[in-house]
Amino acid sequence: MVWNYVVSNYVEWNDEEWNMKQRLWFTALMSFVLSILMTCWVTWLNLGAVPDFINYWMKAFSFAWPAAAVISFIFGPGVHRLSVHLATR
Repeated sequence: MVWNYVVSNYVEWNDEEWNMKQRLWFTALMSFVLSILMTCWVTWLNLGAVPDFINYWMKAFSFAWPAAAVISFIFGPGVHRLSVHLATR
């Protein structure tokens, strides 16, 4: 039901609301923060405090950040509209 709302109401954001430069910066920064924190947390949960922790963490991060950035860029507009819809109910 929620997904139908997001897909059926997809319209491009106007320049006043969300310009492309801001969207790219937001996507890069948010995906960076989430990727760095989540890969640190999951690596620590899986391995604990091992001697090569930083190397394992950075390897996981190097795979996670590009994926998170692409996913954030693609799904960001729909999630934004959904959050606005839910907040204004």
